Amino acid sequence: MSNLSTSSLQLLKKKRFLPVFLTMFLGSFNDNLFKNGLIILATFNSAYATAMGTPQLAALASGIFVLPFFLFSSTAGQMADKYEKSFLVRRLKYTELAFMLLAVAGFYLQHTWFLVFVLFCMGAQSAFFGPIKYSILPDHLRQEELVAGNALVEAATFLSILFGTSMGGLVVMAPQGETILSVLVLGVAVLGIVASRFIPQANPHSPELPMTANIVKSTAHVMSYAWENRPVFLCIVGIAWFWFVGATFVSQFPPYVRDHIGGNEEVVTVFLAAFSIGVAGGALLCGRVLKGEVSARTVPYAMVGVALSIAAVVLLSDAAHPPQGALMGAREFFMQSRNLLLFGALVMLAGCAGFVSVPLFAVMQSKSIPSHRARVISASNITDALFMVTSSVLAMALLGAGASIPQLFAVVAGLCLPVAWILRGVEKA
Repeated sequence: MSNLSTSSLQLLKKKRFLPVFLTMFLGSFNDNLFKNGLIILATFNSAYATAMGTPQLAALASGIFVLPFFLFSSTAGQMADKYEKSFLVRRLKYTELAFMLLAVAGFYLQHTWFLVFVLFCMGAQSAFFGPIKYSILPDHLRQEELVAGNALVEAATFLSILFGTSMGGLVVMAPQGETILSVLVLGVAVLGIVASRFIPQANPHSPELPMTANIVKSTAHVMSYAWENRPVFLCIVGIAWFWFVGATFVSQFPPYVRDHIGGNEEVVTVFLAAFSIGVAGGALLCGRVLKGEVSARTVPYAMVGVALSIAAVVLLSDAAHPPQGALMGAREFFMQSRNLLLFGALVMLAGCAGFVSVPLFAVMQSKSIPSHRARVISASNITDALFMVTSSVLAMALLGAGASIPQLFAVVAGLCLPVAWILRGVEKA
């Protein structure tokens, strides 16, 4: 595993990995294609305007999407441990197609709140998919392949975010944009169904597991199990903080670009590109640094790097004086030296974040008992959802109280330092 690029290419050629990889990529791509198309429409198209301010609506949309992870992940984890996983994936991909048909109706009616409801439905579908996609990796990959596999999945996740958000934002602002977006989300859902049919079987590790319908009871059970395993619990906290930071930034990019940079939807895409490319690059580079070793030794230093990078973004934001009149596009954005520094700071921020997430996923999978692995992943998803909903609440509260978006970012930077100290315990546990 000393050569990451070789091992990654080898994994992508494996029938035991490629269909899972493609299904994950297409699902994440469609989520972000739809979600960012909706946010951009609400930001730049008066037909989708609401009484709620755009920054608050962006935060709400992010929260609405992740709320089902909090509500349904425990049930999803039970199902993934109890039933054969490839069968579950295929059923979920048909559900995605049904929800995308609802999205088409919402775009036709130009009904923002109905589309927000569809966004909640897509979050529910993704919540059931989450424990499957990460718990299936150790079923099909060897121990020494876990870091490379997680690096590829993490890179693909954020590249799909980049491509999905970019295409969603650019397409909806074009003539007949809603129609084009409707065709795209339906087409991607169909491709996801095709890819899922080639996923190898992954036999259940706990076929006799009794299902618990009580969401509160099942959630408490999976969380208590995760808490008993200290290194796993610390990994869950670190991964959740990774998503807290990501949700805070990505949800605020459209209003931040418009109000503090003076950019249009092209510049929003530039910011998303910086973030997504940074995480993907950081994830792959982390795999190369660790050389297949399942270790979290790089994590605390990477989290400090996240804090310093956010501080740089805040300082560059404070120096910004958006031009009056028309919003600038991507070309005008890159003609200013300050903006080049801002772009670099965002890439560095995301790259450090990639160094945080990949080792923590690999350690969590490695140190989880196979019979409980999917439920551990569901506990992680619940915690992720809790942190992302908290990020939305924090953003809405601070922005509603009159704070600026850069001030919100500064608060997040300050919180990264104690998190870095806490994550020192993963390697020591």
